[in-house]
Amino acid sequence: MPLTTLVIEIAAPAKVLVLTFVMTSLALSYSHSVVIDAVNAYRSTVAEAAPVTSIIVTAANELLNFNLPLPGCRVEARQDRRDQCGAPPANGGGSALASAPCDRVEKNISREKKMGKIFGAALALALASLTGCGGGGEQGTSNAEANVTLTAGQTITMSRGATVWVPSGTVITEVGGAQVTIAGDNNTITVGDGAVLSAPSTANGAQDNRVVTGASIQTQSAKVTLLAGSATTNLPRVDGTGSAAVLWGGGQIVVDAAGNLIVSDQGALRRVSQAGVVTTLAAGAGHIWQTLAMDASGNLFDSSPNSGWSGSSSTADLVEMSSSGQVTVPFPAWEAGGMNDGSGGMVVDAAGNIYLADAGTNSVVKFTAGGGVSVLAGGGAPGNSDGTGKDASFTFIVSTGLTIDSQGRLYVLSGNHLRMVTPQGVATTIAADLPGVASGGPLALDQAGNFYFGTSGAIRRLDPHGVVSVYATLGTTDFITALATDRSGNLYVGTRGVGAQIFKITQ
Repeated sequence: MPLTTLVIEIAAPAKVLVLTFVMTSLALSYSHSVVIDAVNAYRSTVAEAAPVTSIIVTAANELLNFNLPLPGCRVEARQDRRDQCGAPPANGGGSALASAPCDRVEKNISREKKMGKIFGAALALALASLTGCGGGGEQGTSNAEANVTLTAGQTITMSRGATVWVPSGTVITEVGGAQVTIAGDNNTITVGDGAVLSAPSTANGAQDNRVVTGASIQTQSAKVTLLAGSATTNLPRVDGTGSAAVLWGGGQIVVDAAGNLIVSDQGALRRVSQAGVVTTLAAGAGHIWQTLAMDASGNLFDSSPNSGWSGSSSTADLVEMSSSGQVTVPFPAWEAGGMNDGSGGMVVDAAGNIYLADAGTNSVVKFTAGGGVSVLAGGGAPGNSDGTGKDASFTFIVSTGLTIDSQGRLYVLSGNHLRMVTPQGVATTIAADLPGVASGGPLALDQAGNFYFGTSGAIRRLDPHGVVSVYATLGTTDFITALATDRSGNLYVGTRGVGAQIFKITQ
């Protein structure tokens, strides 16, 4: 095997040239077999993940053991060669073989002494260049060059070829300033050279997320457009266009097939077109619209107390408004007693079944097209335990977000835990203790598998790889109360605070 191939196998890529220079120079003075034997000795005794400085030191030591004539190194080998050619031994003893070419041996020894000084200096320079730039040995411990583990309270800078194992909650800051937070377990995240990993003091979980260097994580640019609503007032409700319209805010948003947004707004139903035109569909006199869901035919559904607002201690009705505007009550008084009756996030699956994250019972309730009502998952007591049916537990509030994917799997925020519920009622935790996510806040899911959460003035996205990105792009400090996505991947955001507005975010 060529010498260069052996060198590349044992050296870290960023240091190959330095080590190749030293070892190739040695090979010019000694036979290739000497260098190869030295490398083989190194490979059998040094771990593959040894720091670069350790690699050169170990390889150099092995070479020195093969007659490199530095002071104190294998002087007895030179003595043996003198003995064999009959030259006067350095200590006055030894035997003689008159046929040996003594003059050539002495010339070789003299040459070795001179070359030893040259290569000793070259080796020292190579080591100095490595340790001076933070690579290898005990130097530059803040730079990751091999398999390392990041613990709570530590910060490390990534370099090419690095692999770092980190806990959930670790913050990644790219050279360009983009910042993401790792959520969950067993994820692999690719970052650019120079990215900084910081594990907060609270990140005490298992270091089972793998961060490697490669292409840099880039935060997608987002275009934010104000569709409707005032930044300075939310009363009285006024139909209009753009900022001339006044919304109360705090309700839910669904998107119809034409791209119009339907909004529950202080008991009323309002429609917002893509041009920002706001019109009132139902004033809320006959039914107080709060929770909101839409099926594939454009029919709207809501579950809320039949006597008014949540918390009024009454029975709950599930109400339907057809696409033609006719209002019926397919599930009257389906829940009675307690507070927050029948309120929470709601969705409809492809078969027409309706699901509600019921804040009153901390359970996911299923309403079938045939008129049946049952608990799909949740035992009533608050908690975040995985399980099937009533063996699972949830912690819901009135504004708890609920969404559904194309396979009919439900996703819900239980506290700040993202939970999945299958059509068979099996509940599992997708991501626990999501950083910066409000308990039971709004939730949306796009067709690419990205989840969106909202808090005060900021949106957080959890991608399929478990990376949380923060988008503080709305220019408002109002609370984000509603999120929805359309088929094109656009995100719609409802806010409430001093005013109430609806934004469209195009990525």
